[in-house]
Amino acid sequence: WQFLPVLTSGAAYDQGYRMRILLEPAGILEPTYKLDREGLLKCRAEQQTLVEGAAEWASPAQLFEANTRLHECIAASSGNIFILEALKRLNRLRRLMEYGKAVNRGAAASRCKEHLTLIDLLLTDQRDAAADFMRLHLRDAAREKSAQPFARAVRAETVTLD
Repeated sequence: WQFLPVLTSGAAYDQGYRMRILLEPAGILEPTYKLDREGLLKCRAEQQTLVEGAAEWASPAQLFEANTRLHECIAASSGNIFILEALKRLNRLRRLMEYGKAVNRGAAASRCKEHLTLIDLLLTDQRDAAADFMRLHLRDAAREKSAQPFARAVRAETVTLD
């Protein structure tokens, strides 16, 4: 067994977002990109529910999971398994740090509105615009989240069990 480390510092957290800014827009532009319409429509309904008020009471874990599902659905559509696997691994590393952040409910609802715009761009096959929008969305989320304090310190180490 191997337990992976989590992001344990603000600097590492910021690096994770910079990696996503490189990775996720590129996935939308992959020549193997194939829209997962059904998956995106499910994510759209979930994001719409959050915009309509659920973002006000959803737990940090629920918000993280809904948003992760959307971003991973888009990455899976890239047709590039390395993009999807890199994002999944990064999301696993981010999970505990995200759960420990104080939730800015207004910003969460705003990100969900942005998700709706992103989904609509993809559903109408505006991939170049969607990739540009994804880059801006991630950049703005990184700025907002890096300014937020963590509710608790997170400490982790890599441990291998034989």
